[in-house]
Amino acid sequence: MSTVFLSYSREDSQPLAILAEDIRSLGHQPWLDQELTGGQRWWDHILEEIQMCEVFVCAVSPSSLDSRACMAEYQYALDLGKPILPVMVGRNVADSLMPPHLSELHRVDYVSGDKAAFASLNRALTALPEPSPLPNPLPEPPPVPASYLYDLKIEIGAAGVMAPDMQ
Repeated sequence: MSTVFLSYSREDSQPLAILAEDIRSLGHQPWLDQELTGGQRWWDHILEEIQMCEVFVCAVSPSSLDSRACMAEYQYALDLGKPILPVMVGRNVADSLMPPHLSELHRVDYVSGDKAAFASLNRALTALPEPSPLPNPLPEPPPVPASYLYDLKIEIGAAGVMAPDMQ
C-alpha cells in the first residue's frame, strides 16, 4: 500500500471523490486536503504531506492547470523527486498549456471513470517507480498560493501613487 497525494482543483471535487475512492479500493491510501481541520497552517501541512507521499497524483483539468495552489504543489513534488502520475479528470486540456515535464508524462484518462479507466489507473500505480529519498537539504518550499486578487487589493489600497509598471 502506498500513500498517494491528490492534487486537484476545487472545481473538480466530484470526479476527485470517485478517483480517491478507486485509489483506496486498489489498496492505496489517498490523501486530500479535505482532511485538514480548522486552525491548522494549511499550506505547511500540505507541503509535509507531499514530502511524505510515495506517489503524487496530479488531477489534470483546465481548472487545475489555472490553479496557483495545484501548480505550486506539482512543482514542489517535482523538486522533491516524487513519482508523478497525471490523471485526466477534465476535458479540453491543451498539452501546450501544461507545464513541460507534466506534458511529457503519459496520462491516465479518468474522465469517464469507467472500468477501462480503473484498469489504466491500476496499471499506472503499479508501474510507477519507488520514490527516491528526499533531497538533503530540502528544496525551498513554495510560498503560500494566496490569491492574486488579494495582492492586487493591497497594491490598490496602498497610500501613494502606483508605479506605472504596477498599473
